[in-house]
Amino acid sequence: ASRLGVKTGDLVMVENPLGKSTKGKVYASGGIRPGVIKIGFATGERFSPGLGPAYKSRKYTPSHSMLVDPDVLSPIMGFPAYADMIVRVKKI
Repeated sequence: ASRLGVKTGDLVMVENPLGKSTKGKVYASGGIRPGVIKIGFATGERFSPGLGPAYKSRKYTPSHSMLVDPDVLSPIMGFPAYADMIVRVKKI
């Protein structure tokens, strides 16, 4: 995070080489290897006004699904390959 000039609470855009992107809020924990980011699964793109706090976070909750190439499938499970994506992170 420090190398990118971002800190906990900053809003960033995460973009892959396919031009797909999502935005999210940084949580810099120090417990992850430098050069690696983590985006939680089952977050983003599923919001309803009835969800209360989850609805309020929709503007800064990233969606890993927005980064996935639907044509690249796991050879074992047959669904989109979610891990090991190359991305660029930019503060917005």
